[in-house]
Amino acid sequence: MTNRLQRLLLAARDAGSAGHVAAMAANFASHEIESLIVAEGAAHSYLESRSVPHMTSDSWLSGIKPGDRSMDIVAAACEKLAQFGACAVVCGRSPVQEEGIDRIAISAARMWKIPSFVIQDFWGDVWPEDYRPDHYLVIDELAAHLTRNKTFADVHVIGSPKHAHYEYIDFHSLRRTGRAFLELGADASLVGFFGQDLLWVPGYRQVLRDIGETVKHMHGVELFYKPHPRETPTSQLQSMAILEESGVHPIIVPNFTVEEAIASADVVLSCFSTVALDAAFMMRCDTEANVSIVCSDYPGDVSSCWRPATGLDEFPLVSKNLALSASDRSSLEDALRVGLLPEEKMRQAAASRLILGSPRKSIDRASELITRMIRPSARKFGN
Repeated sequence: MTNRLQRLLLAARDAGSAGHVAAMAANFASHEIESLIVAEGAAHSYLESRSVPHMTSDSWLSGIKPGDRSMDIVAAACEKLAQFGACAVVCGRSPVQEEGIDRIAISAARMWKIPSFVIQDFWGDVWPEDYRPDHYLVIDELAAHLTRNKTFADVHVIGSPKHAHYEYIDFHSLRRTGRAFLELGADASLVGFFGQDLLWVPGYRQVLRDIGETVKHMHGVELFYKPHPRETPTSQLQSMAILEESGVHPIIVPNFTVEEAIASADVVLSCFSTVALDAAFMMRCDTEANVSIVCSDYPGDVSSCWRPATGLDEFPLVSKNLALSASDRSSLEDALRVGLLPEEKMRQAAASRLILGSPRKSIDRASELITRMIRPSARKFGN
């Protein structure tokens, strides 16, 4: 390791978390703060696909496999923090309930008595207090309000660091490349369904059937299915089979990046995935990006996967008028038909640019906050 002023450990285990810690690590490096990213699962795949330097959790823990909440693994992580000389731990907030490297790192930070920070990826989503970090970093005031109602941790509004690189995305280039792969022309109408790891929920399977039936009866409209990073090959095949029950023929795009998939679509459709936020930020950052966002917020067993845990009554982008909502099959068809209209794409794009803040400034805010906590004399980040 080089002799730098401060060292930070960053940990993640899903794609959204990986996006946040990768953005933070790049910014810290430019300010002579050394960071080490430790990742597992979907986060490892995300970072590897983008050539972001990191270690797997197995490698970092010298072969001790995460999955056990015993003090042995936390003590091992604490020893690794000491060896690295970490002065703080920064994690993404994974919605996965099982034990993982992010929770282990937070527990080790508490044992090592260094500050810990968790970047929240979904409004009001917190860990049990046993895994409480010192600080939650959240996207907006709504997220801050929901989070403060559930935790004794300090809560800070920073925005969304993982979307900073969207300011450099070429929407048209991604769209051309994606549609060429799909063998679709620029004017073809395309609904992109972004799956979630929810096949165990009966209502989610019903949503898949509704999507297939709806698109089948929409003349000239094509459908692709982008699996969630946590979906297994088996669950992907099962999802495709349900979508195809109606006779529609979706194209599965497991190897598309989220950005390629969004840019290829005319309508970005999901249940409650943060891909909706990805699409909104793409429109906020690229004035040429025009897509529509539709959230299928039904039936009750699907909505119950996120509403009780977060305290939300409605998906925030719908509340902010940045997305359309569907509450049953009939309204799903209505939302998709409206979403395909050029004027609706332009409306959502304009709203995204008006409401969402600069993700580049989010990184600067988060960096300044973290360095202020670990180094009171740190110079100000940003331009």
